[in-house]
Amino acid sequence: MGGMLAASLLTLSAPVDPFDPGPNPLLMREPTMNATTIVFSYAGDLWSVPREGGAAVRLTTSEGIEDGPFFSPDGRTIAFSGQYDGNTDVFTMPAEGGVPKRLTAHPAA
Repeated sequence: MGGMLAASLLTLSAPVDPFDPGPNPLLMREPTMNATTIVFSYAGDLWSVPREGGAAVRLTTSEGIEDGPFFSPDGRTIAFSGQYDGNTDVFTMPAEGGVPKRLTAHPAA
């Protein structure tokens, strides 16, 4: 009995390394929802999936990074941050995907 207690205490006191996703984590992040769809950022692109479940569809395919999606109040447009050409700007696009429209312009430093 004493040996089991000692082994348990050693296990509980063992150091645990914090989770490190690395420099390019591939985590689903920043979900936003409208009445029928969930949009999220994954691997630097925006993806959508029906709220009822199903296969995710990639909405963006640029070489930049898109994140921080947010539906417009009517649910027809998505605003997001896009990192292209060394800077980050705000863009919008139709909720079903399409060509992003730049709303801000901040030249690279």
